[in-house]
Amino acid sequence: MNLADVHVARADAGEALRAARALSVDWRREWLEHLVEAPDGAAFVATRDGDVLGLALGYRRGEAWTLAQLAVREGLRGEGLGGALLAAAIAPYEACERTAAVPATACDALSLAARRAMVPQGALLELSGSMPGERTLAEIAAGTYHFTTAPILVERGRVSPAIGTLDRETRGAPRERDYPWFAEHGSGVLFSLAGEVVGYVFVWPDGTVGPLAAASTSYLTQMLAFALHAAATAYRASWIRLLVPGACGRGLRLLLRHGLRVGAAWWWCAESAPADLSRYVAFRPEAP
Repeated sequence: MNLADVHVARADAGEALRAARALSVDWRREWLEHLVEAPDGAAFVATRDGDVLGLALGYRRGEAWTLAQLAVREGLRGEGLGGALLAAAIAPYEACERTAAVPATACDALSLAARRAMVPQGALLELSGSMPGERTLAEIAAGTYHFTTAPILVERGRVSPAIGTLDRETRGAPRERDYPWFAEHGSGVLFSLAGEVVGYVFVWPDGTVGPLAAASTSYLTQMLAFALHAAATAYRASWIRLLVPGACGRGLRLLLRHGLRVGAAWWWCAESAPADLSRYVAFRPEAP
């Protein structure tokens, strides 16, 4: 393929969504619009004679930039188009530290990300399955620690600053722009001990749980059980899905022991290792 014949241009949310559909990329419309329409998000579409060939989408949160999507039409991979799209997506945020979640089977994409300083830092595993029994979840959630819980509320466009602090301690960077969106489309809970916030979680109408961050690995299993129970009671969820870092051993053991199974895997790639993924559960592969 002659790249000189390919037109790579910045796209708005509607153009990016149409490109994603043309490339058979499954995106939730509201989430794509949230990323692309914000001042710190950018999508680029590659076309030839009006035909969609590829899509790249990235966004910045603080000093960190995340590659949310890089897709090239089947049959055109390995010809330099992915590299051209990635370069276009990175260009507005060249000074930022970079991160991405790359499918474990996509070796070409992994090489491409690594050449741009995003090297594998660990696994990100999708776990799913039937909701464990309510009694079991209630027993685990009761646990050792007597947490006080409160809903995550948006006030003047912001949520509790403790959430950003927990994200910085675990995933390595906060994302203040996303928290109000999470609270609007999902249901969030703060966990406190002696008046201090020690964790948070969001659950979603489709049974997805995450993100979740805890101040200590000791709190993790109780918070996870509470989150699953909340998904079951608030949304009548019977099937659940979580994205758990390989480093989060307590979470993995709990979920696998209660019947969930690994269905897909990604490499969490970044210039430097996240702070402490042993006490973190992610949100979506394109926004770990």
